[in-house]
Amino acid sequence: MLDFSNAPIEIHMRSWGGSPHDMLALYDMIQESSCKFIFYGRGKLMSAATWIMCGCDERYVSKHTRIMLHDGNDEFMGKQTDFQIYADEGARYQTMLNEIYAENSFYPKKFWDNFVRRDLYITPEEAVKMGLIENIIPYKKRGNFRRTRARTFANVPTKTAVKRLINKLGRRIKLPDNIVVDVRIPKDQFEKIDNYNNTEKEENLLKEAANEIEHKKDSE
Repeated sequence: MLDFSNAPIEIHMRSWGGSPHDMLALYDMIQESSCKFIFYGRGKLMSAATWIMCGCDERYVSKHTRIMLHDGNDEFMGKQTDFQIYADEGARYQTMLNEIYAENSFYPKKFWDNFVRRDLYITPEEAVKMGLIENIIPYKKRGNFRRTRARTFANVPTKTAVKRLINKLGRRIKLPDNIVVDVRIPKDQFEKIDNYNNTEKEENLLKEAANEIEHKKDSE
């Protein structure tokens, strides 16, 4: 993508993490680049993924994303002397990783030295307060999309039908009878929603970049 254009690049990620070495290679490429990187995270952002997240120029995650921070780790098996060498390198490595957190958040390295010694799970709201991301991706009101679904919720089941179904399901998972459940009807809100589609725009950018490359080759 960098070869085609210096237009902003979006990273859409969900990841358990992975190799810290490969993560740092991507982190370095982002910092070396002359274009803007916009990060969107969803589902899970853990371990190595969090350094990529915090290192981008704009950072957004969805409401129910699980974020887990911890120290960098790698498996090691070897001789005692090799283990000592590995431990020294690991300490230097962790210093570097905590400095990256510090450079991309509100908190100094000393904070990260202490708080990522164990797996630290944080919410998207906490990530915003820590300065690791800019915002949580907002929901759209779904009313205009749910006119058919509205007919479903217009047919409210009777109390007898609800009780019969709840007891049937309860027995299936070995719960006692006579469980009381109140029916709740979702209330959809309506607003004008513009469908998001940048496919044509992106295709035009790629075509323009390809034409520039061909023109350059012809000139040479």
